[in-house]
Amino acid sequence: MSDTTPSTKNTSNRKTIIGLLVLFAMPIALAYFGWAMGWFRDVGVAAYGRLLNPVVAGDQYTVTTDTTWTPSWYLVVAIEGEDCGELCLLNEDLARRVRLALGKDADRVRLLWLHTRKPVRDEETRSPVETLGTLETPAPLQGQRIYIMDPHGNIMLEYDWASSIDKAPLHGKGILRDLKKLLKFSHIG
Repeated sequence: MSDTTPSTKNTSNRKTIIGLLVLFAMPIALAYFGWAMGWFRDVGVAAYGRLLNPVVAGDQYTVTTDTTWTPSWYLVVAIEGEDCGELCLLNEDLARRVRLALGKDADRVRLLWLHTRKPVRDEETRSPVETLGTLETPAPLQGQRIYIMDPHGNIMLEYDWASSIDKAPLHGKGILRDLKKLLKFSHIG
């Protein structure tokens, strides 16, 4: 005969069941508490740029180019003023490098300048660029930004300019990741 009595066995079983319930309920309670306290609000960012809501239709701008307008993905570099300083040139170069870093998808993305001046065309170091209207635009489009436009002409993502040459590679990686995701799931343009 064993030393345990039926009441001791029932108490042990109850403790085991209560312990298991607490063990499985604790993560749910902690997750709810963390959500209520706002611990997870900025976790799991899917895009590095800011999503424009509502999107800005690109057809409200006049496209003045030497070539014909084709439905394609566009990196739109918004430049304010006529003087393109060092920061402007850095971000123009960043847009070109992001496009080239796409590899086999680089031909699906084109560069557009939204500015109030004529772009510099140096055939040795730069490819010819297309001009997308002027910067006399309604909000939310602003100068000193890089935008992504889809093949339907909607400007949907906005990025601040890289503020220095040291921050440009990291800034370009975010734009590149977003473009790769968009191109992966888009079969147009």
